[in-house]
Parts: sequence; C-alpha cells; structure tokens
Amino acid sequence: MSQFTDRMQHGLKQNSSDFALLALKLLSGSVIGFTIALVVQEILGQPEELTLAFIFSFSITVGLFWRLTRSWGLSTVLVFDLIAVLTGLLLRLYIMIAPNA
Repeated sequence: MSQFTDRMQHGLKQNSSDFALLALKLLSGSVIGFTIALVVQEILGQPEELTLAFIFSFSITVGLFWRLTRSWGLSTVLVFDLIAVLTGLLLRLYIMIAPNA
C-alpha cells in the first residue's frame, strides 16, 4: 500500500509541476505576443480595437514561443523571463532619456 501512495504522490507532484511550467510558458508567450501585436498594430497604423492583424500576430507569436520553448525547463523559462524584463526596462530607460532622438 505504501508503494501505491508513493507513486500517487510522485505522479501528483509531477503533474502539478508540469502544469505550472505550462502556465508559465503560456503567460510568457502571451506577454511577448501582446507586445509584438501592439507593435504590429502601431506600424500598420490601425485603430486601437482588436483587428485581424493584432489577433494574427498575437497567435503567431504565442505559437512560435510555444514551439521554441518546447524542451525548456522551469529554470530556463525563468531566466528567459528575467532577460526579457531587463531588456524591456532598458528600452524604457532609452525612451525616457532620448524622447526626441
């Protein structure tokens, strides 16, 4: 009976870990997809509502991120998120310092 409960606990731990990794990848891909979709919408000069270009670029970016991170573990995704946040902060700093450049 103890072996059965050990297997159940291990399976539950593995499934919850896999689900957390899946949710983190989906969240990271969605943030990047939303950013790319807003950039595409601004480049095309479209109105601020949801457009076909916005939805298309969002879904393509999320799908591409999902495909690229297929073999990544939790630590790799967290390091990628850290690098993405730091890059975003660096771009924000550049925009704030050189507004008319």
